[in-house]
Amino acid sequence: DPGIDATVFANEHGLKPVPHAYFNAGMMVIDLEKVRASHAFEHAFEVISEGRIQLRYADQCALNLVLWNQWARLDPVWNMQRRMLIDEPWEPVFATREEMNWGRRPKLIHYTTAKKPWHKDAYHPYTWLYFRYLRRTPYWQEINQGSGTTLLQHARRCIKANLLLFFSRA
Repeated sequence: DPGIDATVFANEHGLKPVPHAYFNAGMMVIDLEKVRASHAFEHAFEVISEGRIQLRYADQCALNLVLWNQWARLDPVWNMQRRMLIDEPWEPVFATREEMNWGRRPKLIHYTTAKKPWHKDAYHPYTWLYFRYLRRTPYWQEINQGSGTTLLQHARRCIKANLLLFFSRA
């Protein structure tokens, strides 16, 4: 997860620090036989339900505690996140430069952080793609109305996102 410092997480929870060892649980390919045999999900649920440990992202942090350094990394093109595209000084990025470059040709876009494309004033480099696919659904007008986004605001958001993308790589 490019938004979490794995070393800090490890130190906070008494784990062996391993750079980039914290994964984002929003996109996983799971070997169900192994997970069931190890009872990893049950252990993660216990960590959450006991409530003894402060967890910023309950399920994700619990899974990272239980599966620390016991997982294989997917190519980041299968879990492209906003922080892999835009360097913002107020949002530290814990991804390698190579991972950040992979964000330019994603196969799966994961809309993490509070900057969702359906929020009126949010900006994301792939907002346009979200709306392209949304328009193919029977409920796109309902969702678009709920976001309160006008065509002008949508255009402004796309321009802003692309300018941020351009200048963050300069």
